[in-house]
Amino acid sequence: MTTARLFCLENFFGVESYVYNSINANEKKKFNTLLTCFLFISIASLFACVFLIYMIFPSFKIALFGGISLSLIVSNIIRFSLLSIQRPIKSKNNKYKDIEEVETIEVDKEIAADKEISKKEKIIKKLNPFRASFPESFVRVIINLVMLLLLVFPLSCLIQINKLDQINDDKRSYYVQEFIGSNKKLINEQTRKLNQQILLLQNDLQKFEEIVTQNGLYLSKKIELDKAIQYRDEYINGSENDLKKKTNELRNDLSERYFIINCFNFIANTPLFYFLFLLFLVVFIYSHIIMYQIRNNNNDGYAAQANNFYIDIVANDYAELKRKMDDIVHTKYRHLNYNYEDKMRWADPPFNTVEKTVFAEKQVVNKKEAKAILNL
Repeated sequence: MTTARLFCLENFFGVESYVYNSINANEKKKFNTLLTCFLFISIASLFACVFLIYMIFPSFKIALFGGISLSLIVSNIIRFSLLSIQRPIKSKNNKYKDIEEVETIEVDKEIAADKEISKKEKIIKKLNPFRASFPESFVRVIINLVMLLLLVFPLSCLIQINKLDQINDDKRSYYVQEFIGSNKKLINEQTRKLNQQILLLQNDLQKFEEIVTQNGLYLSKKIELDKAIQYRDEYINGSENDLKKKTNELRNDLSERYFIINCFNFIANTPLFYFLFLLFLVVFIYSHIIMYQIRNNNNDGYAAQANNFYIDIVANDYAELKRKMDDIVHTKYRHLNYNYEDKMRWADPPFNTVEKTVFAEKQVVNKKEAKAILNL
């Protein structure tokens, strides 16, 4: 179980096993809680995304493939939201004196500057970190709310599938009845027009029955009347059969289709939707709080030990590289008496936090001094 947990932490959150095994039990408990929250969200997203795709495309193959793909996207977006929580740039637990001295100097400068500014400016300065992190936090909240709704809505529908089936069956029946009613209305309108034509022919035929000399015209009208009656009967029978066929096709098309807007209107008014929303909201917030605590635990926590672990790697690699460079300089270019460290831009390689003063600092020169220098 421990091996599987460590494997998940390494692949999901980039945890170093060497550092993880050296931290205390309380810190490990935070990692386990974070992993549990993330796995809970990931499994829930799998069910939610598969059912959401099935509601859009009523095919099990499409729902399975599309749902798994969408759930991976959702899980990775949430994972990125957790991993993007960073430690402050200034670390209190740093074992390299050069960096500590730079931080101390910067803090002293800030304290000296604070004494010279007004109270209003001090308040604005204290709020600057929050103002700087506001866009990032706002975007993080919006993205997580979208992911939250993307999980809660399909899960609520899946849990209340029986009630949704009844709602969708009623909606399907409504559409079928509307389709039948509109087509029957067209058929009745066309039948009415054909009956009017037949009635006109019958009236004309009654007039010709009284005139013996119009016997040939009477027969032609009689034939025309018979054709009109036959066409009407064929139209009625054909239209009814065609309507039955189209109605069956429509029923088959709507048999497994979900009406998402109707489902959402129903689900949004149920207690289950709000319960799941609050549940996942708590899980989302709690997981981010745990990640923030892990990132900012400077009292020999994982973040501090990992930072020192990476610093050791960089320092050891640089020491090995510097040894090789010194050997090359002292063997091949000893006669030049060349010191490459004097030409470097930074005073504390490889961390590069203190920049050397390569050029002389600029000084204010008035016009008279400038003219005197130019005249020289």
